[in-house]
Amino acid sequence: MGEHEHHEHGSEHEHEHHHHEHGGIETKEKAVALLNHMSAHNEAHAEELLKVADKLKDFGNGEASAKVLEAAEFFKKGNELLREACGCASKEKE
Repeated sequence: MGEHEHHEHGSEHEHEHHHHEHGGIETKEKAVALLNHMSAHNEAHAEELLKVADKLKDFGNGEASAKVLEAAEFFKKGNELLREACGCASKEKE
């Protein structure tokens, strides 16, 4: 079983991802911790998308910029839902 898979994004700020196989989520606490981690990670991507949208607009690609801004809003909404899921899971009894 491969523990990690790595990939990098070519951007002004490069970072590496570690994609874990999540078959080992044995407790609710581990699931909530994973969701919190993923939400924070996705927030960084949403911020990167805003920068890309600005650059595309600067390059005269307004339509592409608008699409990227729309995608960033979906990232933000997804992150809100992940945080809500964490809150619900933390409150609910097992």
